[in-house]
Amino acid sequence: MLAIWLVLAVFFWAWAKGHGSSLTNPDLQNDDARTAIFQYHRWEPDAALKDDPIANEMLTYQPPLVRGLYFVFVKATNIFVATKLVQAVCLLIILAAAFVLLRAKRFGLLGASLLLFIFLRDTWVMNRIAGGLPRAFAFPCFALWFAGALAAKGGIRRVAIVVSALTYPSALAMLVAAEGIFVMANRFRESKTHLLSGFKHYAITLLLALVAVSPSLMSGDSRDGPIYSLAEAKLEPAFGKSGRLWILPFDEPRHVFGWEFASTFMPQGQLPLGNEPRAMDEHLPQFAFVLIALLMAFSVMGLAAPPVAAIAFFCGCAVMYFVACRFAFHLYSPERFYSFGMHIAGALLLINVLATFGDSFHERVRYPLRNFVGALAMGGLWLFYGTGYDPKLSGTNISRNHNRPLNEFVASLPLNARIAGHPMDSDDIPLWAARATMGGFETLQPWLKGSWLRQKKRTEDTFFALYATDRTTALDYARKNGVTHFLINEQRYRADFVSKARTFEPFNTFFRGTFGTIPHRSLIFQHPPAEAIVYTYGRFQVISVARLTRFWAAHPEAP
Repeated sequence: MLAIWLVLAVFFWAWAKGHGSSLTNPDLQNDDARTAIFQYHRWEPDAALKDDPIANEMLTYQPPLVRGLYFVFVKATNIFVATKLVQAVCLLIILAAAFVLLRAKRFGLLGASLLLFIFLRDTWVMNRIAGGLPRAFAFPCFALWFAGALAAKGGIRRVAIVVSALTYPSALAMLVAAEGIFVMANRFRESKTHLLSGFKHYAITLLLALVAVSPSLMSGDSRDGPIYSLAEAKLEPAFGKSGRLWILPFDEPRHVFGWEFASTFMPQGQLPLGNEPRAMDEHLPQFAFVLIALLMAFSVMGLAAPPVAAIAFFCGCAVMYFVACRFAFHLYSPERFYSFGMHIAGALLLINVLATFGDSFHERVRYPLRNFVGALAMGGLWLFYGTGYDPKLSGTNISRNHNRPLNEFVASLPLNARIAGHPMDSDDIPLWAARATMGGFETLQPWLKGSWLRQKKRTEDTFFALYATDRTTALDYARKNGVTHFLINEQRYRADFVSKARTFEPFNTFFRGTFGTIPHRSLIFQHPPAEAIVYTYGRFQVISVARLTRFWAAHPEAP
């Protein structure tokens, strides 16, 4: 037990040192906050973005419990502190899962320590939790369900399933499948006469899950749907490798499943003993699968209990992956079932085996041996496979300090200001400045046919205005859409403006076909009138539509 406490003390010291800024600094956020978080400015005192149609559109994607947490936290603090509090809620769920194992006599300190160590050391787990997005709840719900499975606590597993339904339905799909396999497997192991009871308990769980997820299923706007079918998505460039989602064609499952399953046994983060290349590094994939085979051998040899919970989770994720591919995209992106599910399945196998190691031994030998082996495994992973902290994968990859003066100026504009800029230039404004735009990269979401058609039309209209060769096009666009300011990036108006306007398909093809033959000197915003520029920061110019209208009316012949 002293060895376990020593390993935990060293691990948490390094963990807190590495993740401290990501967990506590409100000026650091995840880039997807520009999709899933900015709309919560509506609950701050000035109710910014409350009437912004894009913010309202993005709000419909947010599950009810996540929305409720942000309502409470934003009202009490502000949107940027709220993300840190939601992160803390996710970490508390993992802590609660460890507490479930701590209270279970069979697992105690080692079971709780293994769960905490494996989940919090995992670079991808911390990356997904960072930012307080809905996906942050996936791994905590996995941890809680797994703890309930090991401790034979059906109520705990149901809580995990309900929480996943209210926060991240993709995790719900994996847990519902894993729960069904786990319940049936255990009933078969006990007695086939108990199958009916197992079906009853699973039916209750399914009913609870359906009730919990129903608000998310009914929250969308009827104008946004339906979801793209796989056949339709294959014809939409936004789903391709050069598009917005980078999903199609699907990756080869044997490769991605194997790689993600072995990720626990691959280097993660910084190495305490130094990051210099080692002779064994080129054989790490093979070595990882040797370790996995060794863990399975422990169970086959009777040195550890059969890892039923880990296998049930693995099978549940595998089944749901193929269901998600078959019925794409009704279960969101199939990629989530291996990048989340398979990624943690190997970790669950490790916990399952080590937490039950020596089950067949006498009690006086079992617990000291189990604790020693568990401490050795945790210490070895930390020393030779990394601390898990990687600054490049911390999950908080955007900073308020980037273009801070520009965002502070935009934030000083009236609440009803609306900015039209290139999608890659105006992406940060709704988050950091709490002012509406005509859309950015992160708010272009091609999942639903209705909303995607609307988003494409809005983006194409914005390009027509930003790269107009006549004044009427720009002013009519501003009047029609309530645009008060244009955000002009002078680097996008040079001779290579077509290549500098690149975003993703289908917009790249649209832009080349529409503007490819236009001389860059004929673009009206190449040299906007100084009288209309209200702010300049680096390569950016903020142009007032009101001033621009007055100037052009007074100077009809001005270039």
